[in-house]
Amino acid sequence: MELSSIEHIDPAQLTDFKADVFITGLGFETRSTTVSRLIEESSCKKIALKGEIRVKEFSFQENENYFKEHSFEILTVNSEIPDVDALLGPIEGEQVNIMIDCTSMPPHWYYEFFRWFYENQDGDGKARMRIIYTMAK
Repeated sequence: MELSSIEHIDPAQLTDFKADVFITGLGFETRSTTVSRLIEESSCKKIALKGEIRVKEFSFQENENYFKEHSFEILTVNSEIPDVDALLGPIEGEQVNIMIDCTSMPPHWYYEFFRWFYENQDGDGKARMRIIYTMAK
């Protein structure tokens, strides 16, 4: 895979991207589900990564309930970084569309997604990746 372009889009265009997989973080802020709510009707595989967060913090439990109710696979990251090979490796196709919402991810988590793409750029096929971040109000 090779990075061929970077484009900043209007948030209204998020739903135009037909993702095969959507990965987000299960965080404790209400904005953690902002993008998920926009694509909740999508038939793509939906994954919410959960770290070592105290479940009584702010909106964590509300967010977790939302993800469960909307068929997200909730995966606990038991180490410092998510196992990106396990998340993205099984996805097959000539072109794969991946949407990653890094709003509620620590920087070293979303760095791992960039690193994975860099290390696998000589592989077969083509991947399109959309990275999203929701600003705090």
